[in-house]
Amino acid sequence: MIKKKILHIITSIDNGGAENHLSDLISCQVKTYDVSLIYFKGSSYHRNNLVKKGVKIIRINLKNKNILLFAIKFLEVLKIYKKIRPEIVHCHLWMSELYGLCLKLLFRKSFFLVITKHLDSFIFEGSFGSKKFLKGIFLEKIIFYYTNHIIFISKAVNNFFLQSINISRQKYSTICYGVNFDKFSKYNRKKNFHLKKKLNIDNKTSILGCVARHVEQKSLDIVLKSFSLFVKRNPKVKTKLIMIGKGHLEKDLKQLAKNLSIYNKTIWIRNTNYIQKYYNIFDMLCLSSKYEGFGLVLLESLASGVPILATKSGAIPEIVKNKINGHLVRYGDVENFSKRIPDTLKLSTTIKFKKYLSNMKNLFSLNKVFLATNKVYSRARIKSNF
Repeated sequence: MIKKKILHIITSIDNGGAENHLSDLISCQVKTYDVSLIYFKGSSYHRNNLVKKGVKIIRINLKNKNILLFAIKFLEVLKIYKKIRPEIVHCHLWMSELYGLCLKLLFRKSFFLVITKHLDSFIFEGSFGSKKFLKGIFLEKIIFYYTNHIIFISKAVNNFFLQSINISRQKYSTICYGVNFDKFSKYNRKKNFHLKKKLNIDNKTSILGCVARHVEQKSLDIVLKSFSLFVKRNPKVKTKLIMIGKGHLEKDLKQLAKNLSIYNKTIWIRNTNYIQKYYNIFDMLCLSSKYEGFGLVLLESLASGVPILATKSGAIPEIVKNKINGHLVRYGDVENFSKRIPDTLKLSTTIKFKKYLSNMKNLFSLNKVFLATNKVYSRARIKSNF
């Protein structure tokens, strides 16, 4: 049986929410489809794993946002497209969306164009719009017009676009991320002695974890300030904060930790290939984002049996249910974020939390994501123009 060909295009395959989601999706797709992937920059975090599964991966180097260079690199994308002749082109993040649009303008009915919107923002812009609002929404309208189907990763992302752009109901779906439960739940939390020993943490110490890029969107100063308040008010409680991630604000955040006198209680991890091992020593996860298209780390945390303290922003309330699997705090409210730390630490022992985890596989399984995406692909009606 000849497999239908899919070409995924994404900015990078680094260790990030959209990238991890795509890697998991492709891992499900390889049994049914002939899958190829184009990406443009980054550390190639997922490359080896995907190649082992039979995915054809092509890197086209494009780091600068230069229009001329962008046009030149499109010739490479075009060459790859003509060689593969995919029935479906599936684009993720803004750079790939533009290339998908260019291909669609050239070949129209030769392939079925799908775009997944991972962020609640217009193209080129930060969330909630910017001074480029008109330019961003103008480009989005063109892309949406020529795209065969749009996938939103959450109700929050869905609402963000639909309040500004009219789209026919048949042309879009909301398909949330899924999580590899085997990857995150197979580790026995009692067998974490070696990692704790390596980090010089004893079993009487409560561990707060934070897995996020060190960028403005994540507002990690809220986590540090809240933890500092908690430490001052609970001097006899043994705690550690583990910050996993990197970004251009790393130096500033470390300086803030020193200024708040919590640097010696904070462990900084820039990179890890075994994030699941860290989840299994966390007693709670903190996420203080100003906005989130979805927040895959939230699913990873819950799959590991770790409750969450987070800001009530973007799609976070779609995952974190207040007083059930975590606690939600108004964005920027350092005082309440700090006060909810003790409540969140206790949450993992409650009946409500355990009941939620038992139902979680039905809500966020990878197979559910695969089947929903496959349903979108089944709408493809291809007319070859080669």
